[in-house]
Amino acid sequence: RSILHDQRRARHFLESISMGNLRSAMDVFSAFLVSGHTDTSKILQMFERKHGYLIPLHEFIKSVGLGDNRYYHSELSRVMNLFTISDESRPSHFTKMRLLEYLFFHRNHSTSYGPGFIWTDLINDEFGKFGTSKSDIAESLRILTAYLLVENDTYERATVGKGYRMTPAGRYYLRYLSNKFSYLDLVCQDTPIADPLVFDEIKQLVSHTELDDRFTRVQAFLRYLTKEEELEHAAILRSSTSMPLLVKIMPGLSKAFEEDRAFINKRRGRSEPTDLEKTPYSPKDLGSAPD
Repeated sequence: RSILHDQRRARHFLESISMGNLRSAMDVFSAFLVSGHTDTSKILQMFERKHGYLIPLHEFIKSVGLGDNRYYHSELSRVMNLFTISDESRPSHFTKMRLLEYLFFHRNHSTSYGPGFIWTDLINDEFGKFGTSKSDIAESLRILTAYLLVENDTYERATVGKGYRMTPAGRYYLRYLSNKFSYLDLVCQDTPIADPLVFDEIKQLVSHTELDDRFTRVQAFLRYLTKEEELEHAAILRSSTSMPLLVKIMPGLSKAFEEDRAFINKRRGRSEPTDLEKTPYSPKDLGSAPD
């Protein structure tokens, strides 16, 4: 019933991360059912008492992302961490996000490989202007391809192609999932933190399951990412003229997170939300869908 609900949040999550593959979507749904983090007793009690229960998206993502693990680990999860570092010698938390932004901006561009494809050499040249290494780009593209967020000209996940374009799954991560509390709450557990004070703050709260404590650790994580982006953005402004790369990532992401946090707080203790949340499937009278 939650998947078939009019808001379709869980269904859109399944469709997006499985890229329309029904078998893969069923595997993800099965993972939710058997996850050690799915509170089955609560769901059944609420369903029996209220004769219905809409499973919140943040609970669904948490169960799928963690599986049977106590903590989130990107290499063991069906949910990708966009903020991992792919080059420790020249670290950046934003290479994957910037690649998605760059490919999304040029989604109507056409090459001999088809619409939306951008030459890998062009990506290397553009990102290299502000210090992103080729190894960082190659590894980031490999991971994005493995999770089906982008596809290359050969449609092979294990090889670096000559051109790349964004997939619907990549658009979903970039425009919808990356700013959700449930997603950020997972990936902050698996992201290297260079600031000792922020690391200690998150470490002290990493085992806490109370919602307010989880909000606190995500807010600390976002403050850290905002500071890191500020340090990198100056170099981008000095050396790049690419429109999608000149725009900061964190201001919009932080604002969307605060809206999601307010929505979750508003519907605490309810079996059904009274206000519809805007989703990519929302009707026009609720606001336009994100690109």
